[in-house]
Amino acid sequence: MSRVPFINNVAFRTSLFSPRDTLGLKTLTLAVQQLEDLTGEEVDVEEGAIAVAFKKLAAEELEKLYPLKATAEAYQLPVLPLLTDFQHTLVGIQSSTSDDCVRLLTETGDLFQEQRERIRKMRGALDDTTIQRIREARTVVYDLGPKLTSHPLFADVSDHLEALKALLQSEQLLEQLDSMTTHTKAVTDAYRSTYCDLFDQRREAYLKAIDELKGHTEWQTIAPEFGETLVAPLTARLGEDPDRQGVAAGTSLGSATLAEMTSDLAAVEALKAVALARLQEATMVKDPDTVIRRVRIAEVFNRPIQSPEDLQDALDQLRDALQKLLDEGAAIILE
Repeated sequence: MSRVPFINNVAFRTSLFSPRDTLGLKTLTLAVQQLEDLTGEEVDVEEGAIAVAFKKLAAEELEKLYPLKATAEAYQLPVLPLLTDFQHTLVGIQSSTSDDCVRLLTETGDLFQEQRERIRKMRGALDDTTIQRIREARTVVYDLGPKLTSHPLFADVSDHLEALKALLQSEQLLEQLDSMTTHTKAVTDAYRSTYCDLFDQRREAYLKAIDELKGHTEWQTIAPEFGETLVAPLTARLGEDPDRQGVAAGTSLGSATLAEMTSDLAAVEALKAVALARLQEATMVKDPDTVIRRVRIAEVFNRPIQSPEDLQDALDQLRDALQKLLDEGAAIILE
């Protein structure tokens, strides 16, 4: 028998009803309309036929849900509770009686369609590229974020970090991927720029310190091995090119934190002074019994010099302190 569209065929299918039907025509007709909207296929206005078609749809949705749920479980995505709820709904449909299937369609058909459509979009969005984007966002929040807390850059990116953290815990995650990517990029771009700038500043400062140390006349008189020992604390802070390249390319967070590089920059003069003092001590011509005393000028005169009188006071105190050490037979190295 050839079929005609649902609207034109209502009268024909209504004639098939038995007086024993427990559900009214209006309810069955609404259920059929909901089901045909869901499946795009024509269904007889009959309780059993509606139930069979609805359960078939539930089975098909379950088959498509399983791989999506497995991926969500594997990567601990926050949409997992939503998928689990939908799975329970589908299993419940399959175990429902025919009259319950009809009531579910009439009472919650629109909600079922909304859930089904939402999960369909999730299924389309959750691919390898999306998983990688989520991994990057998690790296920014849970690995990079703690590295920034002690650096001024944190104030600039804290809002992005908070928004990312909220998204990564939200059932809306797969529907807010563009927002997630925007926040991720804002943090990583700021970090890469700051990291590379600090890396370059630190390298320049330490290369200059090494060159200045090697420029002293005493350097020419020491063994190369001893020279390497002297500059080791300086060369250790130059950084490695692959490290900078990895951060610039976005494949690494770097081997140092921003706070560590900032600290290294602040320490360069002190480390250079220590190396110079060791160089001078090693090359000083002195009696074997002579005691070497290091004198920090700031420890002798620690007040601001604001006038010729202040300068003269400082020189007098320094001369007196040094003369006392000389009188004691010490050799002096100024720091």
